[in-house]
Amino acid sequence: MIKQLKRKFIMITMSLITIVLVAVFIAISVIHYSRLTNDSYRAMDRVVMGKMNGSFQKPKIDEKGERRDFQFAPIFFVDLDSGGSIVSTTTDYVNITKDTIKTAVEEVIKNENVRGSLSKLNLLYLIHRNNDGSMRIVFADQIHNRESLFILMRNLLIVEIFALAVFWWMSVYLAGVALKPVEKAWANEKQFLGDASHELKTPLTVILTNLSILESNSDLFDKSQLKWIRNSNFEAMRMKELIEQMLFLAKYDSYQLPIVAEEINLSELTMESILTMESIAFEKNVEFKNKIEDDVIVIGNSAQLKQLVNILLDNACKYSEEKTEIKVSLKNDRDRSILEVNNKGNVIPKEDIEKLFDRFYRSEKSRVRKEGGYGLGLSIARSIVKAHNGKIEVCSNLEDGTTFRVMI
Repeated sequence: MIKQLKRKFIMITMSLITIVLVAVFIAISVIHYSRLTNDSYRAMDRVVMGKMNGSFQKPKIDEKGERRDFQFAPIFFVDLDSGGSIVSTTTDYVNITKDTIKTAVEEVIKNENVRGSLSKLNLLYLIHRNNDGSMRIVFADQIHNRESLFILMRNLLIVEIFALAVFWWMSVYLAGVALKPVEKAWANEKQFLGDASHELKTPLTVILTNLSILESNSDLFDKSQLKWIRNSNFEAMRMKELIEQMLFLAKYDSYQLPIVAEEINLSELTMESILTMESIAFEKNVEFKNKIEDDVIVIGNSAQLKQLVNILLDNACKYSEEKTEIKVSLKNDRDRSILEVNNKGNVIPKEDIEKLFDRFYRSEKSRVRKEGGYGLGLSIARSIVKAHNGKIEVCSNLEDGTTFRVMI
């Protein structure tokens, strides 16, 4: 349980941190790209207004002949006459073909917008129309901006991966510190349950033995007195059952539950449990309807799996309506064995389904004393299933009744 709490703490913390870091990553990237785009448009405005007049800050050329250190994205412009024909082009520092320029101009003329982008050509454009009908179209190469964005995103990603590693280490450390009091309290509780159960087991055994001796010598007592002995014996047996269940759960919590890896014929084991429960079902006026595949083999602990099946069958008997059927099915499905126990009775509310496997929880509290038990059976069933790396689930509705499904 403590390990699960620690995992949840770390998972929630890291999820929140990841969301924040991703949001920061996206925000910085969008802001940076928007700034680069706006810078390009400002440079294009200067060309349109004639302030640059085609004269750009000369970029540095590296040994490979590639441009570096542009103040803005590389810019070129095209002048068109009133008829839409190209008069001149200025492409001093942009490596672009005439065909690409022609295609870009045609795409811009088709558009009605004064400014925009040509995504296929990786270009931004800005149109300035003169009074005589001529125009100047200024283009900015976006490859430079995208390279800059890629470098920023790469660096941000490296920083965020490093930050996640640091935050993960901090989360593990803080989880250990925060859950230390809980871990101590949980350990004390387990120790108390184990010790108390062991201490109670011996005197209960003595009490049951003495009551059994008294009952076997019933001729020494009046019949009216014998019923008190039998009542005491019944309650002592219930107490013994509770102690055994508490000891089982204490062992599970302490990871001391023995799992002997052996092949078990779950089909035979289930049929044996059904035969054992026939008398209880008869008393409840219900009957079993079985659909058990032959030779369903699983790996696990025979005693624990038998206890699991008995718990599910006993639970179905307790909460079945009279003159109904308890349907038990067992089959192989790929690499798993599936056991289903279905009974017709009161529908379990949705809000109660998640609590069914909690310790000491009873969905029908009015029947606690009538049906016996302490609400630990299903909790033990879940512990056994988990110990066998399986899964247990339940669904309940008016039409189909209540079905417990175990996958091992």
